[in-house]
Amino acid sequence: MSTFTKGLAKELGPYGITVNAIAPGVILTDIHKKFSTPENLEKLKTQTALGRLGQPEDIAGTVLFLASDSASYITGETVAINGGLRMD
Repeated sequence: MSTFTKGLAKELGPYGITVNAIAPGVILTDIHKKFSTPENLEKLKTQTALGRLGQPEDIAGTVLFLASDSASYITGETVAINGGLRMD
């Protein structure tokens, strides 16, 4: 995703279009409620720096920011929203 985001940002930048991506971690949506076991979710929770799993609201603020004029000089970035599960 990162390479695609950067490539598209370079291609569309001259037109004033910014391109960014969000890389979510485990966000408690219906798919996890249906397909993930409570044990697996608990294990993932303990592996995050924040000690919890994400909620859809945890993603919304970043989406709103990237879509706003406040982010008009940000392009080609991938924002990881995962509570510190992966920090590489």
